[in-house]
Amino acid sequence: EFGLFATTFRRVDGQEIVAPNALLASAKTVHNLRRSNSMWETTTLVVSYNTPMEDIEVLKGRIKAYVAENSRDWSG
Repeated sequence: EFGLFATTFRRVDGQEIVAPNALLASAKTVHNLRRSNSMWETTTLVVSYNTPMEDIEVLKGRIKAYVAENSRDWSG
């Protein structure tokens, strides 16, 4: 629940936590935990047969780096 001066969060166990909006506006991170199981998404990546293997390796490295930098959002 969002209020003028504070936001109330409800944990999975029912406990409510009230946080001042000034605290949330600072560099604090809010983790959104869901009660649902892990969700997966599949993406097909099409690469031309003529693409040099070096370019594919660079792309692979960039994807791995992105996943590592955003590990909170990606797993597996």
